[in-house]
Amino acid sequence: MLQSDRVKEVTSSICCPVCQSVEFLDFNGRKNARCQRCLSVERSRLLWMVLQRLEIIKPGIRVLHFAPELPLLMRFHSLLGDFYHPCDLDPLRYKSRYCRIFPINMCDDLQKMPSELFDVIIHNHVLEHICCSVEDTLVELNRILKKGGNHFFTVPFRGNETIEDISPSLTDEERIKLFGQHDHVRIFGKEDFPALLKKVWNVSDVTVSVKSLFSETEIERAAIPLKSLEEIDANTIFHQVK
Repeated sequence: MLQSDRVKEVTSSICCPVCQSVEFLDFNGRKNARCQRCLSVERSRLLWMVLQRLEIIKPGIRVLHFAPELPLLMRFHSLLGDFYHPCDLDPLRYKSRYCRIFPINMCDDLQKMPSELFDVIIHNHVLEHICCSVEDTLVELNRILKKGGNHFFTVPFRGNETIEDISPSLTDEERIKLFGQHDHVRIFGKEDFPALLKKVWNVSDVTVSVKSLFSETEIERAAIPLKSLEEIDANTIFHQVK
């Protein structure tokens, strides 16, 4: 049996919900973490599933998507056209042939936007990169979200308390040691970060109840670890309805 045949045999019980591929790759020590075709990882696949199940993405709604993942960018642009606004601090790194990536700095540009501008705001693993107040950024994102709009995002976690240092004097090696990646300025805590969201959003429930939306079989088929159903982790989807 050829190696490619063995890969297909092993992964035949899983399927990417974004592109329908059944071929997956191990990534960053996680088994079957990345779809071989569209390159989606667990958090992207889970978010797509949630958006589909909740019927959030519809023609005519205006979506702001920070640091857009290519597989989601392609689907959103196809569905929304000019109402889709993918953005990044460094748009040139995308070189997307699908649509324009708008330049936006979360720390400086949100304050310049009109209030209640977007129906949906999305960002996956972005807040750990910004060199400004996370709370202030969340307040601004809430301001530009329309009444009745949805805000979805994920962040990485370690421990119960958030650790951060936005000082430019830290070396890449120090950031890797502190936060797990050279371009991170914080790593979030499983206790204090949800508490911050409850304060900013003035709600008691700040996460998507994935268990109420999907069966374990559906989650496993999308190559998402079942532990993400039980605990706060890098795949937990935080959700606000304004």
